[in-house]
Amino acid sequence: MMGTEQNAIYYDKAWQKWTPTTSTERSRLYLKAADWCARRESVLDVGCGPGLVAQILSGWSWPGHYSGIDFSTEAIRIAKARDLDPHRFEFRHEDAAIVTYIDRPLLAIEFLEHVSFDVDFLRTVERGTPIALSVPSFDDPGHVRFFPTFDDVFRRYGPELDIDYATTLSAPMPGHRWYWLEGFKK
Repeated sequence: MMGTEQNAIYYDKAWQKWTPTTSTERSRLYLKAADWCARRESVLDVGCGPGLVAQILSGWSWPGHYSGIDFSTEAIRIAKARDLDPHRFEFRHEDAAIVTYIDRPLLAIEFLEHVSFDVDFLRTVERGTPIALSVPSFDDPGHVRFFPTFDDVFRRYGPELDIDYATTLSAPMPGHRWYWLEGFKK
């Protein structure tokens, strides 16, 4: 189930049209991500989009350090416009395809399904590093892949991760769901 990887211009246009959602299902995904981050002193959020997880953490008065990267200049512009404490919340325009080493807790929600280099990206993470990720059961024009079953997720990412916890979260469309995994880099 392979789609076509989209470039930054595609995502810039998408973020220009974006309006904040009040979807209960999407909110649950971002709250789950923020809860995972809140249990760490620092986190790298790859594919951070408009900074929704950072906004939640800021509202919780989380004392840690958050770095969000995204290759969409528009997403980073929206994230920076949130005007969060720059000593604790940093947003960078950066392409995850050129990241070569990650040694701190990694959040990858709504990211891995969008890139062709998902497994290679996970290989840049230092052994033992905490990781939380989500991937969808449904297709979308921006998705390179999706996962009909949890077994499909485990087959793809199991060789790279020691998975401690896995669950599903409802997505906005009936029958759609996100698979949520927490664990450590093998």
